[in-house]
Amino acid sequence: MKVFAIFLLFLLGSLLAAALLFYPTWLGVSLLGEIPPHKLLNRLAKVLALLYFFLLLRQIHMNDPRALGYALPARRFIAHIGLGVALGTTMLLILSLALTVLDVRVADSDRWGQWERLPSLLLGGLGAGLAVAFIEETFFRGAMYGAIRRSGSMLRAATLSSVFYAALHFLGPRALPPDTLVGWGTGLEILANNFHRFADPSILSSLVALFSVGMLLALVRERTGNIALCIGLHTGWVMTIKATKWLTDVDTSADLVFLIGPYDGITGWLATAWVGVVALVYGWMSRDTGARRGRQASS
Repeated sequence: MKVFAIFLLFLLGSLLAAALLFYPTWLGVSLLGEIPPHKLLNRLAKVLALLYFFLLLRQIHMNDPRALGYALPARRFIAHIGLGVALGTTMLLILSLALTVLDVRVADSDRWGQWERLPSLLLGGLGAGLAVAFIEETFFRGAMYGAIRRSGSMLRAATLSSVFYAALHFLGPRALPPDTLVGWGTGLEILANNFHRFADPSILSSLVALFSVGMLLALVRERTGNIALCIGLHTGWVMTIKATKWLTDVDTSADLVFLIGPYDGITGWLATAWVGVVALVYGWMSRDTGARRGRQASS
């Protein structure tokens, strides 16, 4: 739990530092253009978190590429990412098709007539997916999972890192009223409502789905010994979600709309079940690898 507490303090420290530095940053940014205050605080917190991350790695003795899950030679690492992209895309395509068949998501007739835009959309989704996946997998399955796993069981490392991973998706402040005067206390005011989404019970299905995703990725990290496949899976999911949201819309009147949550209109109870099935199948197929790694860890 000590390592988990360090990561929690890392998050809270980044948010607090961003709140304290918000006003002078706002004054400087305002000279270049306009940006909503809550978005500025969010981006400032991310920049500070990235800077603090390297200090965090030293603190938890994880400032080694191999420890972070980058142990494979470059060619094999890239090949595993490619395999992960293919598997992740297939996995989300099946989920998206199921939601369409169940009439939870319906085709956007205007978008379906713009096929020429789809390649650029997919390419943009691939780039965005790779960027997000490299950052999040290095942090969650590389540093956090690896640090907790080093001194504890796989179940503890997977559970704690997945709770953190799922919860982080719902952090985000509300926009301030248009007539708000920005001052030295504005950053703390924005920070105070950064957790408002957790008061909304409708997020539960998406929260559970994202937790199950974290557990699957932790299992992949454990069985492969690196994060290449995790990065690929994550990339494929992001790319396919972007394409699905562009080609289809949520039918809020559908009988089975409860199968999705409010986070992105795709993750929800059905996604949780599907990820669970994939995790069980993968766990069974990779059981020999898991047993071998267990013997190596105990020897």
